[in-house]
Amino acid sequence: MGEIYQKSPLMKILILSWRGPGHPHEGGAEKVTHIYAKSWASLGHEVTLFTSAFTGSKNLEYVDGVKVIRRGSQAFGVKIAAFLWYLFENLDKFDLVFDHFHGIPFFTPIYVRSRKIAFIHEVATQVWSLNTWPKPLNLMPAIIGRYGEPFVFKIYAGCEFLTVSNSTKSDLVNFGVDEKLITVINNGVEVDSTNSKSRMVKNKLFTVTYLGAIAKDKGIEDALKAFSISYKQDGDMQMWIVGKGHGDYVEELVRCLLYTS
Repeated sequence: MGEIYQKSPLMKILILSWRGPGHPHEGGAEKVTHIYAKSWASLGHEVTLFTSAFTGSKNLEYVDGVKVIRRGSQAFGVKIAAFLWYLFENLDKFDLVFDHFHGIPFFTPIYVRSRKIAFIHEVATQVWSLNTWPKPLNLMPAIIGRYGEPFVFKIYAGCEFLTVSNSTKSDLVNFGVDEKLITVINNGVEVDSTNSKSRMVKNKLFTVTYLGAIAKDKGIEDALKAFSISYKQDGDMQMWIVGKGHGDYVEELVRCLLYTS
């Protein structure tokens, strides 16, 4: 990965991601991807991000020096759109294609001959069964995803992987990915330098914080159960939940909390 940051030779880099800058459901993985993209662009590399469209989005724009092309829906449509665009509309010869996994990747080994890096935060495994599809349709991803995921990694045999933790690296190895092809770069944090001298006042009450998306597949319910066990042993504590969530699920979670409190 280090050679990507060199100032020369300059490269043409294509990033395929299901969500991009400005998407209402953009998460941490997409923010990290954009940080990489704008860093490469600032060094003079020509960076193109192909991602999904959303209500009010522009089909083409430049964001922090990155050319952003938006087409298709976030789940499946963007994958099909990327495939058709790459084969029949794209006129550039890219030096590197960054294939962003989020459960379902872009299957670039099938149609891309340039160097590829598969970027993945986590494997899905049991998350497939935590989808929010209505019953009984929710069984489709639970079954197809769970048993199809190992096959996906066979398609990426010989491909370089970038991930953010040793635990995901271990999961990839278990799926048959060559350990030598996996690079781990831990996620960082953006700090507002203007407030670097300010100090947070420590809460007097022991506080547990859940920081992340408020969604079933992010483990919020497990976090609540763990806090409940601790709270029963020592009630001198509190829990803060900080993050964005979809209305229906958040309302359901609040109702459950009110009922059990």
